Amino acid sequence: MRIFGVLIKNQYTIRILSPLQTFCMRLMLYIILLSLSGCLQSQDESEIMVTIELKMLRSDELQIFYSNKYLEPYLEQNSKTLAIKGSNTYQKYSFAIPYQTNRIRIDLGNDSLQAPIEIKSIQLQLDGEKTLFSPLEIGSYFEFNKFARYDQSGVITTFSLDGQYDPYFISKNLRPLLRKLNKS
Repeated sequence: MRIFGVLIKNQYTIRILSPLQTFCMRLMLYIILLSLSGCLQSQDESEIMVTIELKMLRSDELQIFYSNKYLEPYLEQNSKTLAIKGSNTYQKYSFAIPYQTNRIRIDLGNDSLQAPIEIKSIQLQLDGEKTLFSPLEIGSYFEFNKFARYDQSGVITTFSLDGQYDPYFISKNLRPLLRKLNKS
């Protein structure tokens, strides 16, 4: 039975759509899915590029840890390591880390005889937008642990304490900064 363009069959209501209505509904669904996939891609597949420009006189390594939660412990599986060739000139080293990162920790190597390390800048880049931390800004945006002393000119002096050596520094929460970069 057909009543006002609606087909009634076996106590179920089935609406018959015109070809134009069907096309419009499919087009709207396609646009919605395309929009959602674009949003998911920009958040899930984007990476943050962290670039550190520094001078390290002795060969060593840099290791960057990233954490998706503010108070989550740093795990080896959420880290990347780069070998550093000792040099008396500034060199740039880059790490790609996941977009969802909230904090980073940068370990300054294993060589307890390392001469003071000079950091010229730290740059974060997301989808072409960049934030550059100068030596003065590094001192206020990152916290150094007990094995590393930082001065505002960009010099980090590392040292052993009680036979242990593990110099590193940790960022403050990156999420507000990354939101700002993402909106640019």
